[in-house]
Amino acid sequence: MKLILLLPAVLICAACSTVSSPRNSAIDNQIQELASRYFEALNSQDFEAAALMVDPSDLQAFRDKLLITKDVSTPIREEFIYSYFGPDASDKSVEALTDAQYYGKMSKSIYATSQGTRTYTNKFKGPRIIGSVKEHNNAHVVIEYSTRTVDGTMSTLVEVVTLRNKDNTWFVAQHHEMTALADRIASMFNQ
Repeated sequence: MKLILLLPAVLICAACSTVSSPRNSAIDNQIQELASRYFEALNSQDFEAAALMVDPSDLQAFRDKLLITKDVSTPIREEFIYSYFGPDASDKSVEALTDAQYYGKMSKSIYATSQGTRTYTNKFKGPRIIGSVKEHNNAHVVIEYSTRTVDGTMSTLVEVVTLRNKDNTWFVAQHHEMTALADRIASMFNQ
């Protein structure tokens, strides 16, 4: 009797699982490799390298949203450039940046600001990809896990990113915090 009750459960599980074809396996490997390279770039604070893996349309949308900063007074514009691109940056040098460089420099500035006075005894250990979920044929969600010691206390970070396939190339979708940041900056300048 137990075997008869177990059989439907086995059949349902088998029907729900995906048969891994060589093509699916190759795609899974591409996704895992891209996610690993992306998280490694973030872990080593190479934000421009990480930005090169972000979907180009996201990079352009991010930069386009911040074009409003060009319409503000010169002192405010200079403060924006100084804050996000450094003391040696100028309007001209910022304009000459590629979208990936622009996004990478903004990311680096935001990261540096967020660190404050905390003391880190090491970089994140990992990152380790702990899972990937297929949203549809052109999107996967990847979950990463890493740890590090902050001010003497072990800290755990779990990151979730979406990877998108565009024209047979996988890209990382822009991080939601960067989208929110661009929205906040644009709304400040739009008042």
